Amino acid sequence: MNNKTLFSFLTLILILFNYSISTTGLIWTQTGILISNDGQTNDDFGQSVSMSENYAVIGSPKSQVGNNTEQGKVYLFQNNSSNWVQYRH
Repeated sequence: MNNKTLFSFLTLILILFNYSISTTGLIWTQTGILISNDGQTNDDFGQSVSMSENYAVIGSPKSQVGNNTEQGKVYLFQNNSSNWVQYRH
């Protein structure tokens, strides 16, 4: 059996899936939903993603910071075994 974690992105949320390959085919299980705590439409939250162990780093290149439009932000999430928690942006 081979386990992998995949992700797909939408504008404001990132949905995480785990899949297993078995003799009966692929088994998909949703393992998390990441939502930026200050996201706006068209921020492109999830355009870039890096995952390692229990951490996810999510890019949002069009986020506004202060008066700077499209300055961008990076969000750090940690999985605490039961859910994903946003640490910083």
